[in-house]
Amino acid sequence: VAKAYQTTLSFFIQDGPSWTYLDDVSVTNSLGQELLVNGNFENSTYSYGWVGANIDQNNNAHTGQRCHSEGTSTGHNVSQTFYTTPEAVLNISFWIKWGGTGQTVSSKATIYP
Repeated sequence: VAKAYQTTLSFFIQDGPSWTYLDDVSVTNSLGQELLVNGNFENSTYSYGWVGANIDQNNNAHTGQRCHSEGTSTGHNVSQTFYTTPEAVLNISFWIKWGGTGQTVSSKATIYP
């Protein structure tokens, strides 16, 4: 449920020494309207709409040609802020693929405020 007129969806991804891939991120309202821009990372300006995106074009995307990729053992955030109506129900979906194993592989999705 949205708490304000602006909401942020943030992913913290940690994967070293391998890679994690994030694609097809979607946030819709109860009417089915998409609230994110470039949730599939396909926009020609690459990270359009995202803060901290690292675009991969090496056939690792779930759909299309591009996705966000992360390969640091210390972790990294990628986020997008979008407009919402307070108290509106939000539906969130995304595709993620982990390329490694071990203690440094983790992902966390947070929506706030």
